[in-house]
Amino acid sequence: MHTIVISQLDCAYTVNNLEKHLSCLNLLHIQTLKYTMQFIKCTLFYQRIEEDQPRNFAAW
Repeated sequence: MHTIVISQLDCAYTVNNLEKHLSCLNLLHIQTLKYTMQFIKCTLFYQRIEEDQPRNFAAW
């Protein structure tokens, strides 16, 4: 879970809030978790493509 928070900064807020409610989850929390996991699963492919590209910061 910590790897997801570090690599997917846009999911960090959602994961942090879900961790606060682990003791008493309700349907809303479970749905939020499902959508977040779908988002992470879909974006892992894009992250792998970016990692394969050589990093050339000469233009910066």
